[in-house]
Amino acid sequence: MNEASDPQTKRPVIWLLAAAVGVVLAAVLVGLVDAGAARGAVPLLPVVGYLAVWIPLLAVIVLAVWRFGSGSLRRDLGFGFRPLDLFWGLVVGLLARCVAVLIEVIVNGRVLSVGGPVVVSDGGPSGVWTMLAPLVWTTIASVAIAPVIEELFFRGVVLRGTAGVLVVRGVSARTVRIAAVGVAGLAFALVHLIGAGSPAEAITVGCSTLVLGLGVGALAAATGRLGGAIIAHIVFNGSVFVVVWISALKPVG
Repeated sequence: MNEASDPQTKRPVIWLLAAAVGVVLAAVLVGLVDAGAARGAVPLLPVVGYLAVWIPLLAVIVLAVWRFGSGSLRRDLGFGFRPLDLFWGLVVGLLARCVAVLIEVIVNGRVLSVGGPVVVSDGGPSGVWTMLAPLVWTTIASVAIAPVIEELFFRGVVLRGTAGVLVVRGVSARTVRIAAVGVAGLAFALVHLIGAGSPAEAITVGCSTLVLGLGVGALAAATGRLGGAIIAHIVFNGSVFVVVWISALKPVG
């Protein structure tokens, strides 16, 4: 399993406990944000919603690397890139997106992840920006920021923490690889179920993110790096936003 199967972390059990606390804290904060949003008491809702998840995950990453690790993202979590990561990231990301679209069609009868056109009645450029600003932020957050934070957390802390716990217990390398990828993938899918609005949405999001999580986990385990996983995650999220932006900017009428 290359670096992922080698327990380079000093305290993998602490990594996993910290990760569990981070996920619970993220769920609590998202619940509080949703409750506040229902009362109209949360300004800048898209920004606050993302921060509610990112802050606990980033706290765990910092603790894992700089408190219970070597202080190196590359050494502890495999944060590195090679040219080949771009190829495999594109392949895994596009395949996962194709499966996600198929899941949406099977569960919902159509693809729901594409919005409609943005309609601006008056207000000139400022009115256009007011309408597009949330989409701009969501695009940046989903395509540029979330893949890095989430891969460091799930394929870094969780996958490597799981591998470290199993390796020191004498589990075979093949079992370590499968279990670590599976645990990280399931945790990734469960976190994305936070705030699901309906059973159909939970099934769609849960299955789609599980497919992506297993794919990028296998890639990270095979290469010992997060580069391919991050690229795949960017492609998976970005492929939706390409279509969303085309639909949003399409002339009405």
